[in-house]
Amino acid sequence: MTLKAQQPTPSAPDVATGSAPDGGTPATGGSGTALRHGWTVQLGSFANKSNAEALVRRVRADKVPVFVSSTGSGRSLRFRVRAGPLPDRAAAQRTLMRLKKEGHAGTLVAP
Repeated sequence: MTLKAQQPTPSAPDVATGSAPDGGTPATGGSGTALRHGWTVQLGSFANKSNAEALVRRVRADKVPVFVSSTGSGRSLRFRVRAGPLPDRAAAQRTLMRLKKEGHAGTLVAP
């Protein structure tokens, strides 16, 4: 009898858009490890990926590092737009205030 290795069930992947603030490659593939190592500012959560990408383009025009990550699956799939990662709460707060001055709403997200 031959046993077949069970393939893990794929989760919704992180959708990286752009480059990481440190100049490296953004996290991809669902783990989001690099994205969890700092504070972020959540700017929106969308059911439609193109709406999330439109917000990314608007925020990038303000020269803020921003990315999209997906969460959920099926009908509950959402695309979160976040700025960061940022090294600490103070940096996240400064980024949030800068984004608010540019007309964006947002909330702080702890690592």
